[in-house]
Amino acid sequence: MKSMKKSGGFTLIETLIVVVFFAALLLFTISQSPQLKFMYNSFIFQWQHSDVVTAVERWKKGRSNYDGVTINKVCLDGALSPKLCGSANDGKGTNQFGGDWTVKANASSKGLFDVTATIPADSDRLPNLADTLAPSTRAGCTEATGCSTITTTANSITTTH
Repeated sequence: MKSMKKSGGFTLIETLIVVVFFAALLLFTISQSPQLKFMYNSFIFQWQHSDVVTAVERWKKGRSNYDGVTINKVCLDGALSPKLCGSANDGKGTNQFGGDWTVKANASSKGLFDVTATIPADSDRLPNLADTLAPSTRAGCTEATGCSTITTTANSITTTH
């Protein structure tokens, strides 16, 4: 009787194919990591911006306008998360991109307020972030370009609400 030799596992060729596949998968993941990190940071940044806007609206309570509002006052009122207030309740270095949050009454109308976020490290992505925030502004713009309620500088975005 002839004995059949059974396979004892992966052959060298099969092992090489698996190793090459995983190496390609790893290289693809690494090449995409800056974009994935930015997408994650953008999502968190947008959530933080929304949290600041909501906290300022809660701070207003029965006040007739936003005159005198600051991030410090909003933080001391307990309307904003301590994570966004920072240890000194000044919003310094607390946004997802390592920048600051500031809040003030709008110069044209005290019934509106401005939220400014500085973006010290990813200023080249500022237009993308501004477009992300544009729909949440008072004018509800579809993009930042041509929107009267969002402005950008070299390293900051200011939205009016």
